Amino acid sequence: MTKAQRSQDSRGKLLTAAENVILAKGISSLTLEAVAAEAGISKGGLLYHFASKEALIVGLVEKLVGEITADLEEAYAAEPEGPGRAARAMIAESASRTGHAREQRRERIGAALLAAAGSNPELLEPMQQAFATWMKELGDDGLPPGVAMVVAAALDGFTFWQIFGLYRPTKTGSRDAMNFLKQLAAGKS
Repeated sequence: MTKAQRSQDSRGKLLTAAENVILAKGISSLTLEAVAAEAGISKGGLLYHFASKEALIVGLVEKLVGEITADLEEAYAAEPEGPGRAARAMIAESASRTGHAREQRRERIGAALLAAAGSNPELLEPMQQAFATWMKELGDDGLPPGVAMVVAAALDGFTFWQIFGLYRPTKTGSRDAMNFLKQLAAGKS
């Protein structure tokens, strides 16, 4: 393994450890010491990759943005061309994870966003920039005005319900909602 690969591996371990600390003990327990211990890396090793807690949190948000962007690009490539392609891709990406995989993804989204918002809302900037890009793509999607935004807001609503434990729709309810969103994205209502 090259030095660059070891460095990237250590960075990934630290970000996963930060997520684990937040999920297991809450945002108030996110310290550099706790993350280093969870990752099995010295605090000096952590500081080599992330000079501060804020840098670590930005790293969490950037990692999340990268993963979501890659997943959306893959889903977009799989959708046929035409109006609603970006909205259909967003729906397909959201529906592609079920059960435990979906819960884990949403927990990781919550960990990154809560860490950023709870520490310093300016740390959400990478996510805000990604949302601006995604919303522009949806706005240019060829659907009637507002439709793509409603699809995105509904999908984000499902995510935030789970992150905050506000509501757990039934499988039937989730399926019916997804089918309705698919109809909207196809230009039918």
